[in-house]
Amino acid sequence: MEPSSATIGYRQYAGDRDLQTVIELIHSELSEPYVVYTYRYFLDQWPQLCLITHAQPTSDISIGIGIGGQATPRNVLLYKTFLNIGCWSDDPSARLLHDFEPSVNPLTVQSCIDKCDSLGLALAGLEFGQECFCGNAILNDQQLIPRANCTTACTGNAKQACGGAGAINLYLNLLKPFVTLGPPFMVTRFKQWKFLECTQDDVANRQLPTLMDSIPHEQMSVQRCLDACAAGGFSVGALQFAQECWCGNVALPFPSVDQAKCNSPCTDEANEFCGGPGFNQVYFLPSANFTTS
Repeated sequence: MEPSSATIGYRQYAGDRDLQTVIELIHSELSEPYVVYTYRYFLDQWPQLCLITHAQPTSDISIGIGIGGQATPRNVLLYKTFLNIGCWSDDPSARLLHDFEPSVNPLTVQSCIDKCDSLGLALAGLEFGQECFCGNAILNDQQLIPRANCTTACTGNAKQACGGAGAINLYLNLLKPFVTLGPPFMVTRFKQWKFLECTQDDVANRQLPTLMDSIPHEQMSVQRCLDACAAGGFSVGALQFAQECWCGNVALPFPSVDQAKCNSPCTDEANEFCGGPGFNQVYFLPSANFTTS
């Protein structure tokens, strides 16, 4: 073959038929060769990162090998008016953001932010490469953690970082910067309202009959609920499951349970409790009716 007629060609590693070629080419450069299991581990998992070079047109003789590295996905710092505010801890039993959006699939930073923005929510979070969360408050006293925890590639764009395992890449809408953080506490007084007790509700026989569903789930706070109850002419109000507001004119008290059962942070005020799953955080006005035993 004339030297001027030869060129270099490349092809991807093609499995076991190339294994011995790869071993021989690398062994020649090593003072202490690897065992075959080392090759199999890397080549079976990342065959796309191994390129075998050969002289063309005689492609049956391999003359070299290239092992590539996979770039770490990068954080998108700003999209629309949403700014990346870091990597935060998360927990399936105590979520940082209240609203999970499973319809955002495949996931990119843009698709998750677009969804949260369309819902009018101030926060968007991406986790584990494939999960999109939205909300108006940073819940459950979750904390900033090193960005190295948020390097999982998005399913819809491998060049973008979409959080990690138990780590959420968080974005804040700069037009709505007044989000709240935990830890939450029990609001005991608001205007003329006083906190009374934590009680267990019954879905089939509600303690308070009127659900104030005019309050969006992601905008719940003690103040907003009790103002709504007062405007409706009710003397008893209760918050439940972080997002529900119930009102009525009923006799008090109800049978109490441990106050620790009312431990869900409000969806719009992360520093306040708003009842619990199936548990009412009950407030009353001076006009409320109390029964005597």
